[in-house]
Amino acid sequence: MIATLEFPGLRARAKPRPRTGKGFIYMPKTYKTWLERVRMEAIAQLRARYWQVQKGPLVVKIQIRQKAWRADLDQMAGAIMDALQGETVAYQDDSQITSLMIWAEVAERDCITVMLQSVLDAENGICEWVRQGEARQAGARRGRDMQAIKGRRKF
Repeated sequence: MIATLEFPGLRARAKPRPRTGKGFIYMPKTYKTWLERVRMEAIAQLRARYWQVQKGPLVVKIQIRQKAWRADLDQMAGAIMDALQGETVAYQDDSQITSLMIWAEVAERDCITVMLQSVLDAENGICEWVRQGEARQAGARRGRDMQAIKGRRKF
C-alpha cells in the first residue's frame, strides 16, 4: 500500500527541544499548532485514499521544498514524522520506519511531500525501494569480491 501526501504552502519546521518551566516539560505552542495542522491535513488525505493505520514496517520518503534554507533536515524529518504518528494518522510509532529518505530543494513555493509505503506490499511481497537497496548492496559485495580475487585489493 502506497500513499503520497502533499502539503502545499506549508513550511517545514525543525523539531524544537523540549522546554522546562514551573516544574514540567513542554513543547513550544507554535510547534504544537504546526503539528496539529499537519496531522489534520494528513488524516484528511489518508482517509480519501482509504489508508489504514499501519502496524508493520514502513519506508518513508520526504521531499521538502522551501524558499530559503535555514534548518537541519533531520530535525525537519523528525517533526514531520511526529505529526504522522499516532493511532489515527499514518502509523502507530516511528520505530516502524525501516528506511527513510529525505531531500530538500530551494523553490519558489513552500511544499512538503511525503510518500509512505508498507515494506510488505501485498502485490510485490516486498517494497521496490528495499529490493533496489538490497541489489545495490549485493552489487557492491560482488565488486569487492571480484577485486579481491583479481588481486587488486588486499584484505
